[in-house]
Amino acid sequence: MLTLLVATALAAPPPAAPPPAASAPKANVLILVVDTLRADVLGTYGEPSPTSPRIDALAKQSLVFDRAWTQYTWTLPSFISYTTSRFARTHGWDYDIGQFDKYQTVDASVPTLAEVLQANGYATSGRYANRHLHEALGFGKGFDKWVRGTDDATVSGAIADIKGWKADGKPNLLYVHVMNCHTPWRPSPTAQSALGTPITVPEAGLDWNDWPKLAADLRPARATQLRTQYEAAVHDADAEMGQILDALEASGEAGNTMVLFHSDHGEALGDHGQAGHNRGVFEELAHVPLFVKVPGAKPGRVSDRMGRLIDVPPTVLDVVGLAGKQPPAWQGSSIYRQTEGPLAVVERGTDIAFSLDGKLKLLATRATGAFAFAFDLLKDPAEKARMKDATAAPLAAIQKAAQTWYAATPQGVNHGTAPKVESKEREDVNAALKELGYME
Repeated sequence: MLTLLVATALAAPPPAAPPPAASAPKANVLILVVDTLRADVLGTYGEPSPTSPRIDALAKQSLVFDRAWTQYTWTLPSFISYTTSRFARTHGWDYDIGQFDKYQTVDASVPTLAEVLQANGYATSGRYANRHLHEALGFGKGFDKWVRGTDDATVSGAIADIKGWKADGKPNLLYVHVMNCHTPWRPSPTAQSALGTPITVPEAGLDWNDWPKLAADLRPARATQLRTQYEAAVHDADAEMGQILDALEASGEAGNTMVLFHSDHGEALGDHGQAGHNRGVFEELAHVPLFVKVPGAKPGRVSDRMGRLIDVPPTVLDVVGLAGKQPPAWQGSSIYRQTEGPLAVVERGTDIAFSLDGKLKLLATRATGAFAFAFDLLKDPAEKARMKDATAAPLAAIQKAAQTWYAATPQGVNHGTAPKVESKEREDVNAALKELGYME
């Protein structure tokens, strides 16, 4: 009887049509990425505090996915997935976090979105603040310039790039990746005032490094504190997005620019007994914001299917009139061409999760696909009540989809080489990774 009730409650709705087609041939493309931004901290996704007024304003002008997943829950594998439209299972770049000395360069055999646009007449610029995205590892492929700096330098560089768009005579791709939401947090007085949360910020910044050794009875209060600190950092990132969007509007190019906004992964703030993003595929890490704004297209919400970051590159090519240039090795598809909801997949370490609609989530052993447990995200958004019966009727469709995915998705290996980095630069990168909490 219980199984029948659950099956009824979780029955998938009939497939709905994809969002109305959007087209902006040869439009500029602006991709805004806020590192370590979980979706539920934004007003667009239900956060009551005024953490994100500028991002929320962009959402009202965009197509917004109610639930979108990254394909890997830390930056580098995620970046490769959303720039080469491939699952981590296939691209194979999933070295352990914080082991820069063991990393290899990114396999160059599959073109990135930037490379495709560059080959088709686009000027391409990348501005990033995450030291992990090192040019020596191949993360700047396809960019005419790939420039690292602080958040302030990244934003000012992006604004300068936008100001030059009218004069360069080309359509432009600009990728911007900021770090305010990643520890160490240094929320500004402006952010603290806006949220009404005075915070003492030490010179070294704020982090969660005390969490692993914290006594159980102290963790609830500490989790609340972490959320408060994180929200203030989000407000600063929101202001950065606002500066860039203001520059776009002032440039006169907003009406000819496709804007995409997303994160690379989320952040645990005491959820499931964790802090940070060192492991796992729970929603605090997997669920990221995803907005797509196309000139002339109607805004709206997508609730009948999952958003996937691997669909970003095909969607861009579709909108700017280059769908025929999509590389065969890409595994995503344009959100405007999906006749039914695609299977969303998120991977990390030994774990993998699947969802067809953002309502039912199945977790499995990554190597074999063996069922572990599932969650009803509508009834249990915090993922506390595990569904452990692999034979339950609601799981049949998603288990079949997962099996099909394993059969159709080749397991690949990253064919890279050791990066050529001077010893001083290597020391600097390792020092930065220590500050970010990736190394001891």
